[in-house]
Amino acid sequence: MQFPASSRDRGGAPLDRNNFGPRLGIAYKLTNKTVLRTGAGIYYSQSDIPDQTAAYFRNGPPRQILITDVYPFEMPSRLIFRDGYPTLTMSDKIPLNALVPVAPDYRAITYVGQWFFDVQRDLPGGILFTLGYQGNKTTQGISNREINNPWTPHPTIQFELRRIRPQLASMNYFYNGENANYNAMVVKAEKRMGQGLTFLSAFTWSHTIDTRTEQADRWRDTHNTSLERGTSSGDVRLAYTLSALYELPLGQGKRWMNSGPVKHVVGGWQVGGLLSLYSGLPNDHTFNVNTQNNGGVVRGDWVRNPNLPSGQRTIDRWFDTGFVRAGVPGELTNAGRNLILGPGNRNLDFIVTRTFAMPWEGHRLQFRFESFNFTNTPNFGNPNTAVGTPAAGTITSADDPRRIQFALKYLF
Repeated sequence: MQFPASSRDRGGAPLDRNNFGPRLGIAYKLTNKTVLRTGAGIYYSQSDIPDQTAAYFRNGPPRQILITDVYPFEMPSRLIFRDGYPTLTMSDKIPLNALVPVAPDYRAITYVGQWFFDVQRDLPGGILFTLGYQGNKTTQGISNREINNPWTPHPTIQFELRRIRPQLASMNYFYNGENANYNAMVVKAEKRMGQGLTFLSAFTWSHTIDTRTEQADRWRDTHNTSLERGTSSGDVRLAYTLSALYELPLGQGKRWMNSGPVKHVVGGWQVGGLLSLYSGLPNDHTFNVNTQNNGGVVRGDWVRNPNLPSGQRTIDRWFDTGFVRAGVPGELTNAGRNLILGPGNRNLDFIVTRTFAMPWEGHRLQFRFESFNFTNTPNFGNPNTAVGTPAAGTITSADDPRRIQFALKYLF
């Protein structure tokens, strides 16, 4: 999981973009063909948005920002806020998002602890087999949330009329406090080029949990972000990939058809492909009846599992749209985030190449046929998750269909 971080630490000292903490790796040979490996490390990240307004806060003290175009015009047109919030007596509020406060203990550095353990074994045919576990933990994730929303829901009064600081509008608060963790089992088989064949096959079974969605305004209660702890928006639970390249055993120096004029026709051919199979991504949803009136996202109250059996899913009804109902007025709705699984992805890219030797040493001409999504398998986009609207549960997008291209490469 990635969060933006600062180009400087709390004291304002610049950081190296490749900064990392301690790392440790250990390998132990059990037998001639079996090795145990383990390792761990701590890595740091920093901001890649130093040109944005909020970056004024991220360069260390005095943590200030300029406010321009304040209305009404009786007030000064430019203010500097160093300590707390201004005392305002005017009837009009400062414009939306004019204030960008930052936590007093704000440290614009996120760090990730990573670790792994695996067993590797040599198999016949030059194949290396790996079975292992991988994990990581993100700490001090940088996030932002609205802090001028009401403390509690209300059955009838809209949240804009009950802000904590009524003289101010929206206040987007930057802080370090979000966490994430990732755990995975990895199975891999790898064969380096030998006897005309090379491949890499890998299967991953993983789960990513966090509290910070990629959309900053998706809190049910902006004063209690722990309610959002759940499956990450980037969680790919199951993933399998296979890449392979095979040189046909035909032509000069090969097993078959290696003599006579035919060797110049059938030699130099390679075929390969990349197969990828991924499970669907989780999707957050909204509910169109706002019983909270607290400024947070409304998801409704849980009724049942939204994910239909695979045989019942269609692009017109991908999930059960009746899985939530209107909440109790004046209470937070209880449905969590990222409950709806989107379509998986299946793709096969295919390539055929033929290499011709040129009369000059080291010169070759290569013909390439490449097809992306070779099987023309439809990979649909995510469904509409605005529950309570007519379009809920429908899918109206898809990835590219089959594409084919031809190319000539001159190598020297």
